[in-house]
Amino acid sequence: MNFVKSAMAAVVVAMAAAPLHALILQPDHVVVVVLEDRFTNAVGDLGNMPWVNTVANDALRYTNIAGLYAPSQPNFLALFSGSNQGVTDNYMHGDANHQFAGPNLAKSLYSAGKSFVGYSESLPADGSNVEFATEPSDPNSWYDAYARRNNAMAQFSDYAGHTNAEVNRTFAAFPSNFSALPTVSYVIPNMLNNTHGSNDDGAATVTGLRQRADTWLSDNMNAYLEWAKLNNSLLILTHDEVNEVAPPGTKLTVLVAGDSHLFEVGANNIAGTNYNLLRTLTDMYGLSPLGNSASAGRFVTNSQGQLALVPEPGTLVLLAGAAGLLMRRRAARA
Repeated sequence: MNFVKSAMAAVVVAMAAAPLHALILQPDHVVVVVLEDRFTNAVGDLGNMPWVNTVANDALRYTNIAGLYAPSQPNFLALFSGSNQGVTDNYMHGDANHQFAGPNLAKSLYSAGKSFVGYSESLPADGSNVEFATEPSDPNSWYDAYARRNNAMAQFSDYAGHTNAEVNRTFAAFPSNFSALPTVSYVIPNMLNNTHGSNDDGAATVTGLRQRADTWLSDNMNAYLEWAKLNNSLLILTHDEVNEVAPPGTKLTVLVAGDSHLFEVGANNIAGTNYNLLRTLTDMYGLSPLGNSASAGRFVTNSQGQLALVPEPGTLVLLAGAAGLLMRRRAARA
């Protein structure tokens, strides 16, 4: 009987200390593609975004993720650092501003022996701090094919001993040998491939921008996705804010795809934001949460540590069940 009481006491202590769903599986690599506002309602738009919808069929779809801020820049900063850093607009206010020294995902990963790189399409050179740039391979492209406001990696200076040029890289540096990818990558397509459009693309339609983005994703991310399915890795698609012309209550399009042992396929309707996504990334690698993501909590997991559709009994119930089995075995031997 004393053994049973001790076992029960141990379970009570463990239940008080252990959070629900304490386990989360750790991918070898995660690639997060951050698109723009017209990625809203991409799932279901079979005519304009066939590749995205094919991916969605075998993905975990988050259907109740709200945008954090408007316009774009504070959202990109938030997804990288857990804070909008006090920025509420899309402007640089001169080259001397918007250089932050605080915590960020890259610094956290490098400090833990992991790695991070942001790959921005049309960034003129690794470590560039320019506000706008044309596409280097097309001198006649729009002046703002690249926009620094969408590249949070260009706006931080402390990367745990790594230079900005190591963290803030061109998309041309995205490796074809996917095993050489860093632990976590953020991929930022340029302004004509991210669904938003250049400031000079007045003739471009939403339909055309969505088609172009879908083609870019298929051309540039499909090979990685197929590799990820076999190599304990993930591709995550998200975007900065909801399209301003979308109906009230419209949510972001957020998809998790890749190796299916890391997640459940289907729709998760639990309310959240991109802060939950950032918290999920830090939890995967045992890092302290960043800024506002600490109170957001990570995406729900099941008892196997997979990203899951709905909450289910987790650590507490498992502990209680194990203790009950232990006590029944002890009683049977008495």
